[in-house]
Amino acid sequence: MKLKALAAYVAVVTLSAATAFAQTTRTTTTTGPNGNTATRTATRGNGQTNVTATGPNGQTATRSTTHYAGGNSTTVTGPNGESATRTVTGRGTGNVTATTTGPNGNTYNRNTQRYAGGNSTTVTGPNGESATRTVTGRGTGNVTATTTGPNGNTYNRNTQRYAGGNSTTVTGPNGESATRTVTGRGTGNVTATTTGPNGQTATRNTQRYAGGSSSTMTGPNGNTGSRTVTGRGTGNATVMRSGPRRSVVRHR
Repeated sequence: MKLKALAAYVAVVTLSAATAFAQTTRTTTTTGPNGNTATRTATRGNGQTNVTATGPNGQTATRSTTHYAGGNSTTVTGPNGESATRTVTGRGTGNVTATTTGPNGNTYNRNTQRYAGGNSTTVTGPNGESATRTVTGRGTGNVTATTTGPNGNTYNRNTQRYAGGNSTTVTGPNGESATRTVTGRGTGNVTATTTGPNGQTATRNTQRYAGGSSSTMTGPNGNTGSRTVTGRGTGNATVMRSGPRRSVVRHR
């Protein structure tokens, strides 16, 4: 009896393993109103995914993806036989590289390194020129993103988060900067103030209440516009817009 039970157990394990590694194929056919059809067939299994799409004109495109530890490699081939490949390596290591090669043989490379509080990404084009974006301070409430283009020009964005809002400053390669500050989040009375590199300021204040909200926008010249919503949740909402020149009321 024990021998029979052992044999049955081995048979179940063998069948389960064969099922786990078996390939599955699914074909989808779409037919339009004119009777033309398009077909897509996908075969998955053993770390490999192959997709073939055939259009109503009979032309076929394929996509083949091989999955392996730390990444994958995908090749797309068009109906004219030209192909492009994208390969990813290093997933799970904190240092991921994606390489894309087009049908003309040109190659683009993107490398991302992740570390505590941020990451650094470098994109390199087929001519060897590169651009980099570095992020630091994630999780600290003070995040800085610095982008450097192939010409060496640098753009910087710093965001500081605090209770009820945040403040973001963007600085261009010429040293000029613009700032947007938000206060009052979570209070029902939120104000956003934007100051451009020329020192001009625009504000938007939004007050929220039961059934609606009211927003007032003020430009650098002092002109104002407003949007008021009432009756939300009642099935009879009213939206009133008022600008420096005219007012509009809409019911919905």
